[in-house]
Amino acid sequence: MDKTNAHAARLRRLRGLSRRAIMSLVLAVGLLTTGGIFAYAAVIGTPNSGGLVAVGPVSSENGFPAWYKDKNGVRLEPCVDVNDPNCAAAAPPPDTSKPMSFPDNYPDEMFYQLADSTITDPAIPAFKAVSSFNLEAAFGGGVPKANDQIVFGRVRFFYKGLPGDTKFRITHPYGVDELSSDTDGAIRFTEDGGLSIGQFGEALNSRIGPFLQWDTGAPAGYLGDGATEHALTGSPVNTNYVQIQSLGADGKPDGKFDEKSTLFTVMGKKATTSGVGVDRVTYSRTSADDGMLDVYANTNADAAPAIEVTGSGIDPTPLRGEAGHYVGRVPFKSALPSSVTVTNTSDVPASKKTADVTDAVRITNATYDADASTLTINAQSSDKLSPPTLTATGLGALDGSGVLVVGNLDASPADVTVKSSAGGSATLPVTMTGKGFAPTPAVAFAGPDQKVLQGATVTLDGGGSTGPVSGFHWKQTAGPSVDLTGADAKTATFKAPNVAQDTTLTFELAIDGPGNPAPNSVDITVLAAAPPAADSNAGPDQTVVQATAVKLDGTGSTNATGYAWKQTGGPAVTLTGANTATPTFTMPKGSDPVTLQLTASNANGSDQTPDEVVIKPKPDAVNIARAQYTRSTREWRVEGTTDVFGPGVTITVFNAAGVKIGPADVDTLGAWKLRVPSSTVASTATVTAKSSSGGSAQLNVSVK
Repeated sequence: MDKTNAHAARLRRLRGLSRRAIMSLVLAVGLLTTGGIFAYAAVIGTPNSGGLVAVGPVSSENGFPAWYKDKNGVRLEPCVDVNDPNCAAAAPPPDTSKPMSFPDNYPDEMFYQLADSTITDPAIPAFKAVSSFNLEAAFGGGVPKANDQIVFGRVRFFYKGLPGDTKFRITHPYGVDELSSDTDGAIRFTEDGGLSIGQFGEALNSRIGPFLQWDTGAPAGYLGDGATEHALTGSPVNTNYVQIQSLGADGKPDGKFDEKSTLFTVMGKKATTSGVGVDRVTYSRTSADDGMLDVYANTNADAAPAIEVTGSGIDPTPLRGEAGHYVGRVPFKSALPSSVTVTNTSDVPASKKTADVTDAVRITNATYDADASTLTINAQSSDKLSPPTLTATGLGALDGSGVLVVGNLDASPADVTVKSSAGGSATLPVTMTGKGFAPTPAVAFAGPDQKVLQGATVTLDGGGSTGPVSGFHWKQTAGPSVDLTGADAKTATFKAPNVAQDTTLTFELAIDGPGNPAPNSVDITVLAAAPPAADSNAGPDQTVVQATAVKLDGTGSTNATGYAWKQTGGPAVTLTGANTATPTFTMPKGSDPVTLQLTASNANGSDQTPDEVVIKPKPDAVNIARAQYTRSTREWRVEGTTDVFGPGVTITVFNAAGVKIGPADVDTLGAWKLRVPSSTVASTATVTAKSSSGGSAQLNVSVK
């Protein structure tokens, strides 16, 4: 296979394993690792932060960075030329008969670096290990679209034919990973760093970098030819190979499996241009003849290019700068240009970027007066000749003097943004003035009023008090005197005194805390005569759907302060809340009722005549969809459905004479099926299906 065909086949294979296979798993993070069911018990290497050190200006042609630079100073541009045998796009544009254009006729993937290692072993025919180390450009939605560009660094291992359920150490140019094969002996692992749309700097924190290239003989200006296997250089840890070793229980290589290769195919083109980016272009003027443009641009910090700005109404003017940053201050004549073009004339072909011209907005004050609840904003535009309208986002327009006062604001935003009708914008943090806010006040709450029996132990609870409470103090203010235990605690107790008639005792709670909190009182009414013993009421009998929750109701019991439920009949159930008025349980499948008994109680003891409630199961709805008898084989086929699903539900089928044909279990979807040979002849025209859950159905028999 010649180099061009090998390169094309390799790109087709890579596209089949593209990031689109995992994009549905991408969360809003800069680093994605996917192993799925194919790789587990993973120990993943750390990001190679610092391997890539810079990203170039965004190209005006396709919206991707013009280059990425590694710590060795190597800059790579994206491989997008379908006619370049050493650095082709991952796929041709949709219509190869037309020139490439963005976005309608443009590749959906391309690479800055694409490096692969493929290991096979004739002694292990099923074994194949493909390791990939790529810096890839693509689109978040999968198809070319403006403002949807992403660039990410990818480490990927697709291995098959390994020993199953075994842990492996994979040493490669960008570090070491430990992964386990699945039961079929496969490892499929992908890690992508930098998947946020338009956030091209995220790829700098991936494990890709420095760039890998042939150790000798690479075509001039390229990392390699993209198809020929070759030894490499560039690993930051000097492991310019891929080695796959099985590990023993001690976590060390056990020698049972060890495959290694120093050969890679690698693709990448060294950048021949620096590109140009425009950070900002603003204008200022106070009269019709003193207009000025301020231009801020950027390019490759290692170059010393010639940067020029052109536009309507301005003379072509060179920018000056250093370390990749360039500025220009350019007069404009009468008419204000709506946009300018910044050109890196040192590039061949020249790199250009068009930018809109806006005014410069300066916010001189954004102050929130907390005492007056007012926010004051002062801002100015650089256009003094024809002042544009300034608007604070979400707050309103500034007046002609550049002032906005917003009143009745209980709270202020942390920052304000002022936008100009001439396109400019600025953001400034809000500063706050005024005296300090008062602390949250403490509020006392002595709890709800209570009615108690004489002789009962009564608890006073101040836990409902709010705010920063630092102390509790109870005292009695009315009624027969009692001895309080815990008078300086959140909860205090006392024994209700014996009284000749209903008597009210009043207690006051004072608390310590900010705001000078007022005390709060609670009334405790002691009942003179004890009520009779509780009268149990377990509620009405019920008929319920099987396998559903049942709620018992003992709230009809009189004078009850305690509840005790127990089962007295039917299939065993588990009661939740057996000591509450309304316990629950799940109704068993079957036709037998469940009987439960309630004993209510109060301070005078338990009810001597407990009450019972019977919960009956609602019979299931049985349906026979087919009833067939074949004379030649004496075989019955009967099938249907029920609305109480298995397991645990059985259907028994009888002929018209009452002779059992056979049982059938109900599956988890409610279907049942019976197919049995029988010595019983179909003597009548019907069969009956009876369910263990109480339902039944009948159907005429089809005799063949």
